[in-house]
Amino acid sequence: MYVWRKLLIGVLLFALLVAPTQTFAFLDVPPQNSHHLNILKLADEQIINGYADDRFRPNAKVTNRQAALMLARALQLENTNAKAPKFKDVAKTDSAYKAIAATTAKGIFPDGEKFNPNAFISRASMARALQRAFNVQRGTQTYAIKDVPSSHWAYQYVMPLVTTGISTGYADKTFKPSEGVTRAQFASFLNRAL
Repeated sequence: MYVWRKLLIGVLLFALLVAPTQTFAFLDVPPQNSHHLNILKLADEQIINGYADDRFRPNAKVTNRQAALMLARALQLENTNAKAPKFKDVAKTDSAYKAIAATTAKGIFPDGEKFNPNAFISRASMARALQRAFNVQRGTQTYAIKDVPSSHWAYQYVMPLVTTGISTGYADKTFKPSEGVTRAQFASFLNRAL
């Protein structure tokens, strides 16, 4: 009886060691997608989610609400009892309220009258959020960006990300700071920052 118990425990331990980890696959993110591995890694870590139809919608734009949720999960701030922000457009009953409050209390997002939770986050605002969330310092790479000169408000946030390789500009040496960030882009930027 004792030998059988030891054998059973050994088999169970072996099975646990060789069991594959949970891997999410999204129907619309094939392996040849340049963001594929970043998306899968963050999905496995439950930092990002797909939709009920097993799709990720990689080209959909990220809202401020979604960015706050993903950053709160990445930094494990979801259950933080943070100071209430001043936003008039985020009710305490909002499902993302805790994430928005926690990321705002950490200085990742600026506190103010409006958060605009359903508005798309711009690439400039995404750069600010990631730079503040991870305290990214300017890297050694040299990189010139035509549309984010040193006089641009986001320069201090964009340059640390592009000179460390967390974020990238476009082939024409622009960053397109006013454009929205896609879900695939945000996943890659966030995974690199982590």
